[in-house]
Amino acid sequence: MQQMNKDLRAHRNVEEHGTPVLQSSIPSEFPQVECTPCRFRNAIGKYRLRRSDACVACGTCAEVCPYGVHQKKLNKMARPKHYLCTGFECNKCVEACPEQALSLDENPVTKVIGDRRWTPD
Repeated sequence: MQQMNKDLRAHRNVEEHGTPVLQSSIPSEFPQVECTPCRFRNAIGKYRLRRSDACVACGTCAEVCPYGVHQKKLNKMARPKHYLCTGFECNKCVEACPEQALSLDENPVTKVIGDRRWTPD
């Protein structure tokens, strides 16, 4: 009985915290949790940000963006995470750039392949 209670707690831990508990003592009536690699390697966003050569890596876009699209690493700006961008509704980074080095447009790839999360405008 104690072993069964221990197994139930371990199973609840997986459900509540999303942390897989890989134990061979879990009874067969519980589903086995296996770690699998992510099938999406390159996330595709609805919008695409372009940074021109005029960028001086001041980091203003990273400070202004509430979604974490821009990140400054050492003395350079990292590639923008397009899939986090909410587009023209926010547009704070494009407006805040002192060098006008950022531009925002819709990603043509999403028009071609479609995406159930984004409804057509």
